[in-house]
Amino acid sequence: MDTLKAIQTLARIRRENKLKYFQPYPWQKEIFEASSVFGERFLIAGNRVGKSEAAAYEVAIHATGDYPDWWTGHRYKKPPLIWCSGVTNESLRDITQKKLLGGVGEDVYGTGFIPKDRLSKPAMRQCGIAGVVESVKVKHKSGGYSDIVWKSYEQGWQKFQGAEVEIGRASCRE
Repeated sequence: MDTLKAIQTLARIRRENKLKYFQPYPWQKEIFEASSVFGERFLIAGNRVGKSEAAAYEVAIHATGDYPDWWTGHRYKKPPLIWCSGVTNESLRDITQKKLLGGVGEDVYGTGFIPKDRLSKPAMRQCGIAGVVESVKVKHKSGGYSDIVWKSYEQGWQKFQGAEVEIGRASCRE
């Protein structure tokens, strides 16, 4: 019985700490490394090859400040303000939010790239679509909190004005 409990505990730890176990492909590492030189990067590739995972991984390490030893890209020493944007509220929920948070249900929240123990309770968007997160705070290694805000293009250009955003513009770093 103790062995089963230990296996279940290890499985839970791995499930809630995806960030720690991510191993990038060589091309993903090149994109990450480029952030040390280029403020904006563009990635175009085929379907299902790891573009969303690479973007979510990078957002998660900047939000937490937990950079791996091999990381040679840009680093944020203080908690950044991060905007994740997409075409619709549904695409935000089903792609970006899922990759970063895992989902909003009790059994899946904290199973994305941001470790569960670093996440605050999410602020939900009141848009008539269930499960869309407006924002979340993430505990940064420096002791403060990063803010991640989801914005859809269907909200209109006015929602993209005024803030000094460290990471934004459809998953590109400024």
